[in-house]
Amino acid sequence: MPEGKAHPTAQHVRFSLSAKILLWFCANLLVLALVAFAIARVQLRFGLDSLLAGRAGERVQSIAELIILQTQNQPRSQWNAALEHFTQNGQLRVALVENNGTLMAGSIPDLPEEVRSKLREGRPPERPHPGPNGQPDRPRPRPEGEPPPPRDEQGRPPRERQERPPHGPRAEDAEPRDPAGPRTQPPQIPPGNFQKFILRAGEPLEYWIGARIPVSAGPNRPPMPATLLVVAPSLGSGGLLFEFTPWVAGAIGVLVCSLLFWIPLVRGITGSLRQMNNAATRIAEGQFNTHLDTSRSDELGQLSASLNHMSVRLQEFVTGQKRFLGDIAHEIGSPLARMEMALAVLEQRGDERQRSYVEDVREEVRHMSNLLGELLSFTKAELRAVTLHPVLLTDLVERILHTEAPPPAVVTTQIAPDACAQADTDLLARALGNLVRNAVRYAGHAGPITVSATREKNILVLRVTDSGPGVPEPSLPRLFEPFYRPEAARTRETGGTGLGLAIVKSCVEACGGTVHARNRPGGGLEVSIVLQPGDPGSKA
Repeated sequence: MPEGKAHPTAQHVRFSLSAKILLWFCANLLVLALVAFAIARVQLRFGLDSLLAGRAGERVQSIAELIILQTQNQPRSQWNAALEHFTQNGQLRVALVENNGTLMAGSIPDLPEEVRSKLREGRPPERPHPGPNGQPDRPRPRPEGEPPPPRDEQGRPPRERQERPPHGPRAEDAEPRDPAGPRTQPPQIPPGNFQKFILRAGEPLEYWIGARIPVSAGPNRPPMPATLLVVAPSLGSGGLLFEFTPWVAGAIGVLVCSLLFWIPLVRGITGSLRQMNNAATRIAEGQFNTHLDTSRSDELGQLSASLNHMSVRLQEFVTGQKRFLGDIAHEIGSPLARMEMALAVLEQRGDERQRSYVEDVREEVRHMSNLLGELLSFTKAELRAVTLHPVLLTDLVERILHTEAPPPAVVTTQIAPDACAQADTDLLARALGNLVRNAVRYAGHAGPITVSATREKNILVLRVTDSGPGVPEPSLPRLFEPFYRPEAARTRETGGTGLGLAIVKSCVEACGGTVHARNRPGGGLEVSIVLQPGDPGSKA
């Protein structure tokens, strides 16, 4: 592949300014989200206990206080049902355990070793009993092979049964004499700010949240230390550690508020730029009467004012140029007319040899006269005052074909009888006449020529199509420029003066329309004139 040429399949992706601003806004939100995620990861790296410093710790504290209140007035056989209420529809597992790892109630039968170690950190040290001499009685080492002392189902050594005194039973074992009398209630356990911890353990890894709480040990007994364990498979399980809904709602709220602040600014900027782009396109096409709104007080308003000033200056330059060309053509017309009269006199008085030279000069003078006539038509199309009115197309096209396409040219029409355009009759006739003349001259031998008119939404489209060789694609944008022709040589044998299509454009634009040309897929050239439709009933 030659250097400097792009691959034919490579396409440069273009984004509108609105899309770029929207992408930049999304990238900004993404950066903020990544920063928040990085901060959360760094916070978790320093320790999971930081999760319990906010709302999660308050929720664990609330659950612990509710469990204390529900268990202190219920027998232990009903504690499982009380804990089941806090499982959040099976998303969490809740249990009460002693600090030695013994399960008191709940649905966690096996504790990981990491959790057991954490529980042992909360056990108070065992104080030795005093000996006979008042000193602490050190535990006697158990001989090898001697079985360990018995313990009850909760891992505690059984208390020795005390013999009843001879005078009767103990006070704690005595039944109240009045069955209807007041029953003994367990002491009320005031809630407090419990010590909490969190760690990841188990297989698979889960979050174990613990709160060291006092639980009821029975009537007339002080509360015993225990640990409330809550197991969550993930940070969002049950909304205990992390509630995604408020964060998602907050993110959506931030996004909506940001869009409400950004959209007016973006729409104002892109709307002004879109208007300027359309205005610049119309100015480039020769519509110098384009005017932009200059109410903005920023740089875009200044740019609009500059474009308005530029269009006015270009209108003055182009109008002056066309007026100059018209004046020159008019001034040269008189000498050319006198030259033709002199050549006629010479032809009558000269001999046979001189007449051939006179005929050559007369042919050049006629060519110059035609060129001046085209220049006058080109300049008058925009300099004259134009009044638009409904023009019935069937009569106009029939008159043009009678003049510009005599036999053997074959021209077919596809125009509704009531088709009507808002235009100037003379200018529209001049434009259609030039198009038909060009089609007959360059493509009359290749097949029929078609003149059609169709109503499309709020516009009327006149088309002149042929079956000739068409026009090279690079030449299509310049086809309506003055003195431009696709042929390399500009002679009388290859065509006219190069002003025919430029006159078509001037006449159509003076009627408030546009003209376009394209090559047909099956071969040939199609020229379309777009005008505003007229009302046949109001035809003057």
